[in-house]
Amino acid sequence: MQEREAAIRARAHQLWGNSGHAHGQHEQHWRLAKRRRILGYTVFN
Repeated sequence: MQEREAAIRARAHQLWGNSGHAHGQHEQHWRLAKRRRILGYTVFN
């Protein structure tokens, strides 16, 4: 479980960086990262 959460956290952080460190979008980034993790995405665009 901790490995899964760490992967989601890392992906959400990457999404945040890709968005130009947009303020106030952390929940959106977390949901997208979690959804992609659940769906089994291994390559993130």
